[in-house]
Amino acid sequence: MTDRAGIISGERREIGRPTIHCVGGGILRQDMILLGLRSGWKSLAPNTWDIFGGHVEDGESWEDTLIRELREDLDITATLYEYITAFDEVDPERNGPRRYHIFRVDSWIGLGPRLCGDEHVDMRWMTLDDALTVDLAAAEYPALFADIMA
Repeated sequence: MTDRAGIISGERREIGRPTIHCVGGGILRQDMILLGLRSGWKSLAPNTWDIFGGHVEDGESWEDTLIRELREDLDITATLYEYITAFDEVDPERNGPRRYHIFRVDSWIGLGPRLCGDEHVDMRWMTLDDALTVDLAAAEYPALFADIMA
C-alpha cells in the first residue's frame, strides 16, 4: 500500500530484480482524459492507449518525474495535480517488477499538450465511454479512469 506521501509498505520485490518505479498522469479537461497511442516499437504495451509518464530517475521524487515526463512528452508543466494510487505490474515475469504511481492532473501551463518525441504516435481527448472502447495499456485503467473522472 502507498500513502499520499509516497511511502511504500509491503512492496513486492524479486531477488536480484529491483522494482522499477514509473509515474503516470491522468490529464483531465472537463469530462475527458488525454490518452496517447504508444508507438509500435515500445517493448511494454505497444500500440495501446496510455496515460503519459515514464520511469523515475535516480534522485527524483514522483512529483519531479511527473513534471519532467509531461514536459518531455507533451510540452506542458503540470500546475495542479494530486497523487491518486499505485499498482504493481501484472506480468513481472515478462516485464520485470514495476510499480506504477498515478496522478490526476487538472491544470497545466505550456504550449501543449502536443506530442513531442517518438514514444506516442497519436493522442486524443476521450470521454470515459470512448476510453473503454480502445485497447488500453493497463487492465487497471477502466476502474482508475472511472474513479478520477467522477
